[in-house]
Amino acid sequence: MNLFRSEEHVTSWLSYDSDSHEAIMSIEDWCYVMGADLFARRLQPDYLDHIAPYYEDWFNRLGELGRTGDFWRIEEETPSDAAGGADQVAGRE
Repeated sequence: MNLFRSEEHVTSWLSYDSDSHEAIMSIEDWCYVMGADLFARRLQPDYLDHIAPYYEDWFNRLGELGRTGDFWRIEEETPSDAAGGADQVAGRE
């Protein structure tokens, strides 16, 4: 995460990607989104048992802030995608 003085500073940053424009939010909004149980309860032993409602809460918080575009969509990996990613991490292609 990068913090900038203003939205103008973000868009003039050399690494700015216009596809991620929807992720530009105030620090207050980021604190609200990151305060969701999806992040706050990661170290709980039953975390994965509750992942669906945690994601629902997270998406609801994003929706309250008007953040509902494609940037926030989570694409599911197929087992072959996951295996390919593991091969790439291990240096195999």
